[in-house]
Amino acid sequence: MKILIVIANPKSAEALLGFCGACSRAQQSYLCFFTGDGVKLLSDNTIIDAIKTAERNVACEYSWGKYFKSQEIPIEQGSQTDHSSMISMVDRVISL
Repeated sequence: MKILIVIANPKSAEALLGFCGACSRAQQSYLCFFTGDGVKLLSDNTIIDAIKTAERNVACEYSWGKYFKSQEIPIEQGSQTDHSSMISMVDRVISL
């Protein structure tokens, strides 16, 4: 089984950290897609460290540019097309 965690809420750090930790402990394959206000979490090094165990981490380039235009993105930059592709390859989606 493969899980996609979609992060759109900037107040979901605690839940995301919990899911990443649980997936890591269980050796569960997962991916993360950050979109909307959820990209704000990528300014937190604790989040960056936690998602390193994910198979793939992508941030919506439009959302990133909206909040952090002059900063380099710390993970793979992508689009809603990447989001759609990621959804097509997983068994479960968790939306935060």
